[in-house]
Amino acid sequence: MSKPCSPGAACLSALLAFSPLYTAVSQAANAPLTATNAADYANQLNQAELQSLLDAANTSDAALRQRASQLMERGEAVARSVYVETLGLVTPEQSAMLEQMLVQVPSSPSPSQASGLGGVSWGWIAGGALVLGAAAAAGGGGGGGGGGGGGGGGAPQPSEPVEDEEIVNEEVTLPTREVPPPPPDTSPEPPPEDDIGPAPDPGPLPGADASARLTPLPAEYEFTGGYELTYGHVAHDRGFTGANNIIAQIDSGVRTSHVELQGQIAGSYNVLTGATTEEAGQDSGNHGTHVAGILVAKRNNFGSVGYAPGAQLLNVRFTNAANEITATDQQLANGFNWARTNGARWFNNSWGIETTADEFGRLGITTYFPALLAEWQAGAQQDKVYVWATGNQGDAQPLVFAALPSLFPELTYQWVAVTSVDASGQLSAFANACGDAAAWCLAAPGSDIISSVNVSDTTYASFSGTSMAAPAVTGALAVVSQAFPTLSSAQVVQRLFFTANKDGVYANESLYGQGLLDLELATRPVGTLMLVSDSGQPLSLESASLVLGAPFGYTNPLANLQVMATDSLAAGFAVDLGQQLSLRRYRYDTSLAFERLGRSWHSETDGLHTYTWTQRGGSSQGSRVLSFDQGAGSSLSMGQIDDLDLLENGRSLAGYSQLNATLAAPYWLQQPGEQTAGMRQRLPVGQATLELTSVANALRQGASLGLNVPVGSSYRSTLEVGFLRGRDGLFDSHGEGIFDLGNTSNTMFAGLRGQFSQGKLSLAHAAYLGQSEVDAAGLLANMGPVTTSSWLLAGRYSVQDNTWGLVLQQPLRVESATSKINLATGYAGNLFDMQSVSLNLAPDGRQVNLEAFWQQPLSPTSDVKISWLGIRQPGHQASASPMQVLMTQWQHRF
Repeated sequence: MSKPCSPGAACLSALLAFSPLYTAVSQAANAPLTATNAADYANQLNQAELQSLLDAANTSDAALRQRASQLMERGEAVARSVYVETLGLVTPEQSAMLEQMLVQVPSSPSPSQASGLGGVSWGWIAGGALVLGAAAAAGGGGGGGGGGGGGGGGAPQPSEPVEDEEIVNEEVTLPTREVPPPPPDTSPEPPPEDDIGPAPDPGPLPGADASARLTPLPAEYEFTGGYELTYGHVAHDRGFTGANNIIAQIDSGVRTSHVELQGQIAGSYNVLTGATTEEAGQDSGNHGTHVAGILVAKRNNFGSVGYAPGAQLLNVRFTNAANEITATDQQLANGFNWARTNGARWFNNSWGIETTADEFGRLGITTYFPALLAEWQAGAQQDKVYVWATGNQGDAQPLVFAALPSLFPELTYQWVAVTSVDASGQLSAFANACGDAAAWCLAAPGSDIISSVNVSDTTYASFSGTSMAAPAVTGALAVVSQAFPTLSSAQVVQRLFFTANKDGVYANESLYGQGLLDLELATRPVGTLMLVSDSGQPLSLESASLVLGAPFGYTNPLANLQVMATDSLAAGFAVDLGQQLSLRRYRYDTSLAFERLGRSWHSETDGLHTYTWTQRGGSSQGSRVLSFDQGAGSSLSMGQIDDLDLLENGRSLAGYSQLNATLAAPYWLQQPGEQTAGMRQRLPVGQATLELTSVANALRQGASLGLNVPVGSSYRSTLEVGFLRGRDGLFDSHGEGIFDLGNTSNTMFAGLRGQFSQGKLSLAHAAYLGQSEVDAAGLLANMGPVTTSSWLLAGRYSVQDNTWGLVLQQPLRVESATSKINLATGYAGNLFDMQSVSLNLAPDGRQVNLEAFWQQPLSPTSDVKISWLGIRQPGHQASASPMQVLMTQWQHRF
């Protein structure tokens, strides 16, 4: 059936091929269900009753007749349901039998039958029979939907429409699950226009994301169909639903009262009347309501779900009351203009002229659609994007509007053509291929898609066509735009193209263009992530790593610090900087502590020379120091040492404590067991002594100046300042990429240490502060001096060869290490929100060690030792549980 164009009217068609869940086609004059009464039809059977009919049909015709008679006795409405709901599910002969039984049921004409067409007409629906019926959301009732495409014209005269071929699903199946009633609407009020809402969840970092792809489809996604190919549910789970986006739908109108579409329509416009009332935009058929559901149906665990359930829809109706497209070029342009000026960014077009770009040509467009062309060009300049179905003729080329950039290249980056694939992912048999539109074409599911229809507020139907594929892509554009608000519309389009599945058959651009829509890939990073900053330096996260040494603690100082990074396609992602840190696990080294406790101290004097050394268990020699008395109060000590206390002329805590308990500055030696060449020159200055100390090894070199002042006869204190240059990173910290710390550090330190001796009692104290600088880069380039501290209090009491002791110590700790840089921390509208970010590497806790020890010599060559150690906030971790260590040791030296 075809209808010629009226003079001056555009010959247009809906690109829809129906494959309903239930096929109900009747051409008999006395058919109980026709176009005249379709609007009055409502299913009366529940799931159990329908199943009983199907079971009877499988048994015999007689059994079916008996069960049908029982149900038909309940009245005309139930009798009609018995006939309609079994169409396509029983044999044609059995359907004919039920039809004859239905004719015999007494009936009276309904109001719609008495009035003729009942509001349903053929109009723009071409392609054979009108397929009626609906798939009820309650799970029992059923039906189809109708229409193909009509109108269309050849170049340059668009006067002879080309009929679409009807596509019918020949493997009709009945849904067996019940769809629960819709839950109450608890969605929040839409935000004000100037409120962009919270920053979206960025989704995962680069890498395989098989787990997201394997997530079972929720019921409403499975009910809708197609999501198993596009992974739109994954994007929704990541928080991207198209919020803050406005989509324009140019179609036959929308049933705004449908349960899936209530509150989803931002406005309506009728191109024929210019009216903007909700009534003026009501669907004149089924096509527009079905497309609207694929676009924005609510995500509410009920019925179907749209690709952009968080978006708002501008409904532009271009059909008359008879469901015909009679709008002129200017009227159509007015509809596009109304949507554009009311904020629409994405335009869904599931319609077109049934001719190709080659056939119609540039002259045909400029002659017959000058107003539309001018409107589209104006929209393209404003970064609007127009999505077009390729058509349902099964041809190698798309229809002219889908291929328009081949005639007008200035539209290329604002244009998307969409072809359809079936449930297997193959090009649908009815779909026009991408052809000459391959550079701006995508494939999306368009076969057997279930969505809302204009039958009742809770009715759904399964349609097939590129009309169903186009809104999947349009909704995806809104989803990606919400995820990445800094991207222009053209960049959003390019992202969908780049991330589309191009494997296997989808590498054939002539069929699938840029590939199959993939929203899982489109909503996670592509390529290398770069931090968004105003430093002017490229801050790549690809090789970023940071390992902090013990003074920085063992917790993550950057945990949960969210900043923004862009991938290779300029899309923004929120990343946790703390994830770039490699945390060391705090472990108290008991073997090294046992070795420190087991050291023995030895000294020999030969005239003016004193040789002092330590042993680490058995005969293993540790430090070795030779001291020279130079006379006149001067002396020199030098040797190979692992504890700078050995440069003193008295015995240190070595061999008593399991801790690294030293009165010397902790900056000299940082690695366990580190050996260094050390020298200390003492020169008298009045009553005081000037101490010059220098050290050198493969890792560090340094020098200090100290002034040792006696206070009375029992106490001496030393004030010391020094400088040290290390080549093993900052306190054994190492960074790469944006956390580059360099390998060299320079440390200035100052401290006060002292010893009190009175008989059998010996007390000692030490406290040091230091400031270190490194030649850092990237995020740490502006890091100022790193301030550190350490302190110790110790006491020993010896009586009758027993030695008792107590040590209270804070090991070296970073007090401050801060770098400031301007980074994006989120979004401000559609721009990155640049903020001054402080990177503080200081630990959140403070480790304090308390040790009590006891030593008893058993002979000149043996002794026994006991040490108890309690550690508060080990590893400078505020949340760490206290630790206790108990060591006992018996030692015999040969």
